[in-house]
Amino acid sequence: MVLAAAVIVPLGLLFFISGLVVNLIQ
Repeated sequence: MVLAAAVIVPLGLLFFISGLVVNLIQ
């Protein structure tokens, strides 16, 4: 379970940051 969280959290942050970047560009 801990390993799954360690993988999912960075992916979530990556999508979140990429979403902010797209909003700033548009």
